[in-house]
Amino acid sequence: HETFATLLESTQKDERIRLNNIGLGNKKGEFILHYDRAGSGLASLTKRKLDHLNINFDANEQVTIDTIDNYCTKNSIDRINLLKIDIEGHELDALAGAQRMLDSNSIDIVTFEFGGCNIDTRTFFQDFWLFFDKAKFKMFRITPSGYLHPINSYNEIHEQFRTTNFIAIKNG
Repeated sequence: HETFATLLESTQKDERIRLNNIGLGNKKGEFILHYDRAGSGLASLTKRKLDHLNINFDANEQVTIDTIDNYCTKNSIDRINLLKIDIEGHELDALAGAQRMLDSNSIDIVTFEFGGCNIDTRTFFQDFWLFFDKAKFKMFRITPSGYLHPINSYNEIHEQFRTTNFIAIKNG
């Protein structure tokens, strides 16, 4: 709740911005969000094990989760040009909740982060590769300099849990 209040305060003067106090996932409902401190950028629906970094996820709160498909239907959104997802290991859940939009070719580009949080959620780069290959997206790793390095096939070398940003672009 504190994070949303901060976001409201920082954007209140820009009427072009529409804020929603919800998370996105593969199903609608109320879930527990775990975090180490209020306003943490590490907050996740998974109670992460970060003792090795001296971070304890001992705080939590209940949050509302919806799917991208439901949200788009409720808000008459028929196309997403750029979908940026950074939700601490639950990116594939949000994408699963966008199946209708993906099946109708209504999402053009997806950016997402892959890293240490995927260890806790037990999701692998291979899962992303298979998901986007099936959806007919071309994948690229975004390098620190901004270069888009193409990923033409899956290889186990991609299973590096260092925080890395990727982009998937719809073919055609």
